[in-house]
Amino acid sequence: MNKKTGFILPLLLLFIFPSVFAETIVLKSGKTIEGKILEKTDKYIKVDTEGIAITYYLDDIASIDGNSAMFSSKQVAPIQNKVVTEKQNQDNDVTDHQDIFKKRLSDFLALSQKPDFTDKELDITGNKLLQFSKEYPNSKFAVDAEYLYRYLGFVGAVSIGDKDRASMHLGELEKIINLHPNDSLTEFTYKNFKTVSGGDESSGIPDIPYKFSYKDSLLFLRGVMGAKFNDYQTAIDNLSLLKDKMDINKDNTGKIAYEIYMPLFISYQATNRLDKCNEVAKEAIAKFPNTNLAQTMQEFLDENKGK
Repeated sequence: MNKKTGFILPLLLLFIFPSVFAETIVLKSGKTIEGKILEKTDKYIKVDTEGIAITYYLDDIASIDGNSAMFSSKQVAPIQNKVVTEKQNQDNDVTDHQDIFKKRLSDFLALSQKPDFTDKELDITGNKLLQFSKEYPNSKFAVDAEYLYRYLGFVGAVSIGDKDRASMHLGELEKIINLHPNDSLTEFTYKNFKTVSGGDESSGIPDIPYKFSYKDSLLFLRGVMGAKFNDYQTAIDNLSLLKDKMDINKDNTGKIAYEIYMPLFISYQATNRLDKCNEVAKEAIAKFPNTNLAQTMQEFLDENKGK
């Protein structure tokens, strides 16, 4: 083979077999995926990553190989035959696809509690939960699926101090809340979360969007983010409003109150407002006696007596 032929052949291969080479997909979260695109539509792409086909929706994609992730229905065509989905098989399911939703939710929660899960595993199971709302938009669990996926993503990002990722999830949650301000998690979703995550003694993460409307739970999300990332006035403004909306009769154990009062208390403490700390502590003790919250607040009052 002469030098000229050896140079041209690789170029020809690029044009003849373009799908052999991996593309770079950048998500709005900042994450980058390398893989071969198996299918493109005006709503999503399906990507082969290490032999596993994962669906990504264009709403969640920033760019593909440096180009904006926008396709028109005229520009795209399936690269391979579409796999028959659960939706196509079960269009007549009169239970709002409850079993499918329960399975995806359970898989996602169970995996997230494993100490050795990988990001790839979490992406796959999380995407299946998120896709439920797009595959079954008329199901009464459609909003739950999208909201809970974003909510848990937000809480996870806050817990590890990833402000950018937390902000991304919060932005997506605000979009959902603007469309469904008066909704809240269904009782079915809440009970299944509790079952999978260990019952009432487990984390109270989903209690807020179950006991409050989505609109009111937004106050909690903003407040927690403010307290975590030192924007204490934002935390104070939002959590003060939320605590005044609480129905004491719905929180006999004080678990929900703890999620609200503690970051509010910490924010007052961080801004050296001892008078407000005392006020919040006394209010919490009066409203939620014989709870861990009341015990914590009483310890603070005892330590600061006379100050």
